[in-house]
Amino acid sequence: MEAAAVDQTRHCLNCETPLLPTQHYCSVCGQKADTKRLTLHDITHALVHVFTHADHSVFSLVRDLTYKPGRVARDYVEGKRRKYFNPFTFALVVVGVTSLVMAFTKLVDFTPYSAGNPVGAFLQRNINLIVLAQLPMLSLFSMLLFRSEKLHFAEHLVLASYATGFRSVFSTLVVAPLWYFTQWNYALTVGLSMLAFFIYFGIACAQFHSGNRWWLWFKGFLAGALAHASVTAAIWLAFYIFYTFFRT
Repeated sequence: MEAAAVDQTRHCLNCETPLLPTQHYCSVCGQKADTKRLTLHDITHALVHVFTHADHSVFSLVRDLTYKPGRVARDYVEGKRRKYFNPFTFALVVVGVTSLVMAFTKLVDFTPYSAGNPVGAFLQRNINLIVLAQLPMLSLFSMLLFRSEKLHFAEHLVLASYATGFRSVFSTLVVAPLWYFTQWNYALTVGLSMLAFFIYFGIACAQFHSGNRWWLWFKGFLAGALAHASVTAAIWLAFYIFYTFFRT
């Protein structure tokens, strides 16, 4: 039997690979063969799919990260990558949204330090960088504290990204509204939210790594605390340098 002839009139619009008459997806890049001009229906369908698709949606990911963050990250590291959102994309998107919410509610506010101070002004404009700066620090301290497992930095970064993304979702939906509408004690609000994240990251590490669960939890808690402390120290060092050497 002769092999099916390639339809010379059809090519993949993404990579120009010739397509068979019965081919529904490109064998090279995986794009759908019947891709046409975009319509509002296509965009709406894509958005609904992203948020509601049972096995690959924002809601299902956040749900899984609520009670099994370490197992989600472990699955991703071990190769189950079509099941979940890319952790780095997830972290970048939700941290960006959270930064806007924090600026609006003044949950993170450098405005009192911004007058005539480029450090405070920069931080106020780039709150997302403060959160994202903890990603490499979380990964670094995790790699040091869990070095016996011999995981790569990038593999620790997967867990840190998922955990940081969930922290941002929690801050947006719970912490920021609580602060904005109640004006509860600021230091206590921020302190409790940080403590909650340290506990959460400890749980994530206990699920992600193998060994004694309590010891793993403690090391995860410590990694979260050290990452936060290092970023906070860097911020205050920047303020100290400005006030000591550049303020006139």
